[in-house]
Amino acid sequence: MGFLDKLLGKGKEDKSTPAKSTSSGTGEIRKVYLYVASTAPLNAATAEQITTFGLQQLKADPTFSQIMDRMEREKWPTVKGRGTVSSPAQFGSAFDQWLKTEGTSLDQATPVMGKKFFVQGGDAQNPADGSKFSWGLVGCFQ
Repeated sequence: MGFLDKLLGKGKEDKSTPAKSTSSGTGEIRKVYLYVASTAPLNAATAEQITTFGLQQLKADPTFSQIMDRMEREKWPTVKGRGTVSSPAQFGSAFDQWLKTEGTSLDQATPVMGKKFFVQGGDAQNPADGSKFSWGLVGCFQ
């Protein structure tokens, strides 16, 4: 069982979990933090492609889709980061450390849909050399 599965308490068949909605909706959200962790070094363009893909996967949930549509419509500031780790088990700790460098933490995150963060992950293949790597898009709202 990988990091995302352990983190979300799910089997391998479901590696995505959008944050769960609070009864107050998203009224308090004013900023989004998105972090791409990977087991291979990524350039900015590849990290952006993974971010776009991960968010598209998360938007399969209608509530999460509404939140992201509102984020785009209201142009919430979005802080993005990326990092390389040796295994998917380190995605969470890399996200936590990155948040600290941004002057925040999950303790300050706004719960949405019952959770303080959202995760989407998977495996990919580098088109340049065929090597495989794991990636995770981890994010939170504030």
